[in-house]
Amino acid sequence: MTKRLICLFAALLVASSPTLATFEGVLKSAIPTTFTLMNQSGSGAGAATLTVYILGRGLTFETLTVQPGQTNELLVTLPKSTTRVIVEVDVPPMSAAGSLAQLTITGNPSASLSSQLAQDGRFVFDVTP
Repeated sequence: MTKRLICLFAALLVASSPTLATFEGVLKSAIPTTFTLMNQSGSGAGAATLTVYILGRGLTFETLTVQPGQTNELLVTLPKSTTRVIVEVDVPPMSAAGSLAQLTITGNPSASLSSQLAQDGRFVFDVTP
């Protein structure tokens, strides 16, 4: 049952995400990569959420939630079987205080990213051994 649910989730993810995402480059597996999310939204706004989908022999994902005015990091070492990574940032709904999130990806020598988001965003990376 769990395997079927994972396959269904992976199919939905692969079917919908790449058309809405931007290709950002290539990451190397087995190297620790840091995903930093800064929620620059004012007080009264909701939390920003980072989800890292790791596709390879299966589907795994890591999530991170950041409250307004806070910064948090997620350290991920991509398994050697990884072929693609999809990074999704959910920015809090627009409030009177404004909603803004900053995503920074560092530590992987083959690709890095720094992007300021006023709306939800998706980023795709291919992964090489």
